Amino acid sequence: MEKITLQIAINGKVALEKNPVLKKYSFEEVVAKSTLYFKGDSLAANVWANKYALKDSDGNLYELTPDDMHRRIAREIARIEQRYTNPMSEEEIFTKFENCFQFAKNDASSQKVKRAFDVIKNVEAVEDVGCLPALLC
Repeated sequence: MEKITLQIAINGKVALEKNPVLKKYSFEEVVAKSTLYFKGDSLAANVWANKYALKDSDGNLYELTPDDMHRRIAREIARIEQRYTNPMSEEEIFTKFENCFQFAKNDASSQKVKRAFDVIKNVEAVEDVGCLPALLC
């Protein structure tokens, strides 16, 4: 495993996570595991791998399935949630993602999936709203 520094852009500022160790995966590995996640839908797996999986500027992939992405995003949202009263924990947020995206495994072409991924791509919206549940399903 190679150590890399993960940079997360938040409102135009870059925050460095503390030396996470991320494993690189081949595109073929990612598509294979993601195809299982999407119950055999290789098109959904390819779209996810190309568009949403964490990758560096060289195109190296660091997530195998959307569950890995959900965990990463839940961690970041939980960090932001700490600024508010009664913040949600990473595990609570991850569980919400799992509940929201359960249908994606059966209907990856759904407009609701697209909307949910658009929300995820704009995590800073959580800071503006100040409330994660308003953004989730």
